[in-house]
Amino acid sequence: MEPAAAAPAAPTPSRSSADPGRALEAAPDRSWLAAAIVLGVAAPAVQWMLLSSDLERGLARVHAFTYEAPRRTDDELARTWDYLGIRYIKLQRWSEGARVLEQAARIGPSPRILRQWATCEARLGHLKEAHALYGRALAGNPEDYPGWREYAASSMLLGERGEARRAAHEMLRLEPGDPDAMRVLRELGAPGPADSAAGGS
Repeated sequence: MEPAAAAPAAPTPSRSSADPGRALEAAPDRSWLAAAIVLGVAAPAVQWMLLSSDLERGLARVHAFTYEAPRRTDDELARTWDYLGIRYIKLQRWSEGARVLEQAARIGPSPRILRQWATCEARLGHLKEAHALYGRALAGNPEDYPGWREYAASSMLLGERGEARRAAHEMLRLEPGDPDAMRVLRELGAPGPADSAAGGS
C-alpha cells in the first residue's frame, strides 16, 4: 500500500498581496482602489463607510478617520480632506467643501485643490477669497484653461480690469479664438487678436 501523498502546502502570500501599495503598482488598472486603501487598509468597515446609503453617517465616518487613532500621515490626511471636498462639491455643500479643501490645501496645495476651494468660495459669494485662490492655482498650473476662465470672471466681478484682460489673453493663448475670452475683451473695450489685425490692414 502506497503511502498517502502529503497535503499540498498552503500558498505563501506574495509580497505584493501582503502590501496593498505594491499590489496597486503591479496592477495600474486597479488604481481606483487607492482612495479606499488610503482610507484605512486595516479597517474592514471602510467599504461600507464609502458605499453606505446613509450619506451623513458615511461622511461622519470619513471625518472621524482624520482624528481617530492612530494618527494619520499627512498624505493620508490630504487625500481624505480632498475626497471629502469632492463629495461636498458634488452635493453642492459649498461651506463644508471650502472648509475641508482648506485643510487639504494646508498639507498639499495642488492647483486642482486650490481651484476647487476657490469654486466653493465663489459659490458662497466670497469673491475676493476665490480670486486670490484662483491666482494661486494658476501660478502652479498656467496651462489650466478653466482656471483662467474662472479667474477672468472673478476679475470682472471685482472690477480688476487689468487682471481680467490678462486672463482673457491667457485663454486665447490656450484656446485661440475662444468666444468667452473675446467676450471679456469686448466688455473691457479691448481689441481681440482679430480686431487688432483688422485695424492694422
